[in-house]
Amino acid sequence: MIVTSVESGWEVVFQRSHGLLAGQIAERFRDDLKPDLWVETLDTICSHDDNKEAFDAKHYITDLGAPKDFTLVSFSDRKRVEEARRRITDCHRTHRWCGLLMSRHVEHLYGGEEEVSDEMRELLDSEQDRRKSVLRSLKRKIADLESAYKVLQWCDRCS
Repeated sequence: MIVTSVESGWEVVFQRSHGLLAGQIAERFRDDLKPDLWVETLDTICSHDDNKEAFDAKHYITDLGAPKDFTLVSFSDRKRVEEARRRITDCHRTHRWCGLLMSRHVEHLYGGEEEVSDEMRELLDSEQDRRKSVLRSLKRKIADLESAYKVLQWCDRCS
């Protein structure tokens, strides 16, 4: 959830709503700015946060019962890796391009962290290898993926 404190309480945007808004922003791009495999890219933009932990999980609520912004939610290393792996796998099941974009998103989220668990580092390394292989099979270049990922990232930030 994205939680903003307002005078009357809280403004809450659920992750799925945020993803849909990101997709609505992306859909307004001019055709010449849309990367190849646009439908697959748009699907990933819309669903990039759909596989987060279920909202009714206790960790989205503070001890006092207030909604907790996603930046304040903590996970064990094991849970974080499980979630990342699940999100990548689910996107690959939609389309290999979707899986590549989600893999790249996970790398963006966790790859820059200095202290990352061995299991997360192993996942990130294996995903880097898989991206190369899948890109070859799709006859795409890393630049194609980076271009599409920049669109996802920009829309994610705007929403």
